[in-house]
Amino acid sequence: KDIFMKVMGLDSKHFAAFDAAKNKINLKIKGEIEFKESDCFRVHKDGEKVVIEYTELCEAFRGISFIDRVVKEGCKIEQKCLIPFRATSLDLSRNAVMTVDAVKDWIVLSAAMGLNGLYLYMEDVYTIPEYPYFGHQRGRYTTEELCEIEAFANSFGIEITPIIQTLG
Repeated sequence: KDIFMKVMGLDSKHFAAFDAAKNKINLKIKGEIEFKESDCFRVHKDGEKVVIEYTELCEAFRGISFIDRVVKEGCKIEQKCLIPFRATSLDLSRNAVMTVDAVKDWIVLSAAMGLNGLYLYMEDVYTIPEYPYFGHQRGRYTTEELCEIEAFANSFGIEITPIIQTLG
């Protein structure tokens, strides 16, 4: 069954990110959702419409995870974030690397938690054309895949920081 949802306040790049997020967290709501920049994070109803106010883009996606509660309980969520950089770290250098799709899923869940950063610990799991055996048989990311991950994260307001080991 299709669920009618009208979304306002997002450009096309961020609407695609919203679509990925709503599918990942299984959001099923009828009606309107309005996103707007504000001085703090709020999720509330305004008539029949749900309003998500945010100070930074990742909070807009965090608001999605509160919609069901706001609609069912009629409550208002309001928070001011005191920690400017909130991130998790993925250790991609142990065993097999995560697929690009798995990293994207992690990004969506991170945005739903209001995180704005993701550290990728990578040791030797990326390609270097001059060194074809670098990371051989461990799985590795191409430059294109890393760019795809970064672009996807940026559409959620999440900054990617690669981490590598440099000895000596």
